[in-house]
Order: sequence, then structure tokens, then C-alpha cells
Amino acid sequence: MKAWVTEELKYLDLGYKRLNKRLGKMVSELSEHPYESVPQEIEKPSDVQA
Repeated sequence: MKAWVTEELKYLDLGYKRLNKRLGKMVSELSEHPYESVPQEIEKPSDVQA
């Protein structure tokens, strides 16, 4: 996960550490290619559905 994503989401609390980590990973991946759709950019289908 990119450092700026960690900084931006440091106060985020979705109730589960796993969800916080998953969102951080998704934001990081989406920021690399902002013009792509979510299904195209996210690697795992389970992350897209989440």
C-alpha cells in the first residue's frame, strides 16, 4: 500500500482491520490507473464485489 494512502486513511475505521486494509489496497490500485473501471483495475474478483 502506498504511503499517501496509509496517511489519508489512518483514521478510517470500518469496524474490522481486514476491511480497512482491503480498502487501502483498492485505493492504492485504483490510483495507479484512475481512468480504468473498478473491475478492470482490481486484481481479485472478491475485492471487486466487496
